[in-house]
Amino acid sequence: MPCDEGGIGFRSLHDVSKALFCKLWWNVRTKPSLWSFFMCQKYCKKLNAIIVPWRKGSHVWRKMLECRDIIEHQIVWHPKIESSLFWFDNWTRIGALYFLVPRDFEIDESIHNVYNVVEDVTWNVSKLLDILPEEYALHIVEYIKPPVMQDMLDIPFWMLDTRGLLSVKTACEYLRRRNEPRNDYKMIWVKGLPFKVFFFM
Repeated sequence: MPCDEGGIGFRSLHDVSKALFCKLWWNVRTKPSLWSFFMCQKYCKKLNAIIVPWRKGSHVWRKMLECRDIIEHQIVWHPKIESSLFWFDNWTRIGALYFLVPRDFEIDESIHNVYNVVEDVTWNVSKLLDILPEEYALHIVEYIKPPVMQDMLDIPFWMLDTRGLLSVKTACEYLRRRNEPRNDYKMIWVKGLPFKVFFFM
């Protein structure tokens, strides 16, 4: 932990390891590559990556799934072309709709991506009200701008960084254990005190 929280300023290896697996999950979700395609084909089959159940698999894949459950809701998608998945991507800024709707709610599988509920350049409000509980439909209409078709892939945004990019540093900061900062901890780490003294303290 940081010095003002009672630590000695070193990052936990456990937190760093988990942050690295978070970075791998980010790469699978946001960067199309031969490796991400292979991982999805091997472990996801016909399911979306965010709802794949925990199964037997490599150590790396199991650790990535563990991180998925921690960081997926912190990734927001800005739709640009017909690729943001309506139910599975967090494009509403409140989470993936698949997990938000009640369990007994029937999901309309004919709606694949966000553009299925856009008419010209506005939301198709009646369609949204048909396929979603009213509170979520109204949230979309009031707070989310309808996407305008552009010739570029949807943009993922990591909400814990101003640039929107997941780094190992920001993931570590998000995952780490925290204590309340205290003044007495701050007073230990003063210039001029021999290292062995404040380390012992």
